[in-house]
Amino acid sequence: MAEYQLGATDKYVIHTEDQANIPADMANRDYNGDAESPGYLQWKEVGGVPDPYVKPPKVSISNNSDFIARFTNQEYA
Repeated sequence: MAEYQLGATDKYVIHTEDQANIPADMANRDYNGDAESPGYLQWKEVGGVPDPYVKPPKVSISNNSDFIARFTNQEYA
């Protein structure tokens, strides 16, 4: 597993350690990096290859009881 994973679009990448979405913004330190903390672009420059985007599996619900069971009591109320 790589340190980063591509997002569904080119507007963000995912930091795999904490699943943080990092916007593709040069002003973002996690994306661009700085002298103290290398970011995604610096990681790629030294040979890093991000994992590909993986589409999440579709959740199918076979009946209303299964659907309702996904809610917490607070959400249901």
